[in-house]
Amino acid sequence: MILYFSGSGNSKFVAKYLAILLKDEVISLNKIIKENLSLDLISNKPYVFVCPIYAWRFPSRIENLIKNSNLRGNNNFYFIATMGLNCGNADKYLKKITKSKNKNYMGFGKIIMPNNYLISDKPESSENIKKIIQNAIPSIETFANKISNNEIIKYEKREFFGFLKSSFINYLFNKFFVNGKNLVVDENCIKCENCIKSCPLNNISLVNGKIKISNNCMFCLSCLNNCPKNAITFMGKKNGTYSCPSVEDFLKK
Repeated sequence: MILYFSGSGNSKFVAKYLAILLKDEVISLNKIIKENLSLDLISNKPYVFVCPIYAWRFPSRIENLIKNSNLRGNNNFYFIATMGLNCGNADKYLKKITKSKNKNYMGFGKIIMPNNYLISDKPESSENIKKIIQNAIPSIETFANKISNNEIIKYEKREFFGFLKSSFINYLFNKFFVNGKNLVVDENCIKCENCIKSCPLNNISLVNGKIKISNNCMFCLSCLNNCPKNAITFMGKKNGTYSCPSVEDFLKK
C-alpha cells in the first residue's frame, strides 16, 4: 500500500508511479488528515510512505500520524522522501518510529524533485522541471524493484551537521516558522476556493467574502501553489507557483 502526503504534487507523482509499477493501491494522507480520519488500514503488501522533506525531516504531522496509526497485515515499512537537496537525518527518526510500532524498517530512499519551497527562489523553468522529473524516474523504478522483492533500501550518505539540522533547526522551524501568519492574500484573489479545497488542515475559509488563513498550518504551501492568480504569497513575495504534472500526463510525453 502506497501512502503519500503532497503539497505541490511531487510526492503524489512518485507515489502514483510506484503504484503503477507495483500494481498497488494509493492512499492520500492529505485526505486522511483533512477528513480527520484515523490511519487504520490493512494491507497484504508492504506499507510505503512517500512524503516531502520539511526542514530535514518528514513533516511533524505525518510523523505523528504514523506513530498513532493502526496498520495491520504486512509488517514492512518503506519510506521514500522527495526533496530539493538534502534530508539531514530524517531516516533515523523514521526508523525510530517504525521500531516503536514493532514493524520492520525496510529502509529510506530519496528522490530529487523540483523544489516546492518558493520563498526566496523563483520556480524552475518548465524545461528544467521536466529534466529533474525525468532524472528521478530511474530512482523510482529502482525503489519499486527493491520493494517488490522485499529488499532493504539502504541510505548511508550522511550530511555535514545532519543531526543538528534534523533536531534543533527542525524544532525551530516547527515552533516559529510553521504558521499561517506569513501567508498573505492580496487583491488578485478571485475566491475560487482552490486554497480551501487543497488545504489538508482546513485552515482556510471564506469569511464575509474574503479568504481567511488561520494559524493551524503545516506549511505545505498547497494553497499558494494551487492559486490560479498567484494571490497567496509568503510575506508578499511573488516568486511564482509550482505544481508537479500528473504522472499520467508526464508518462504520455
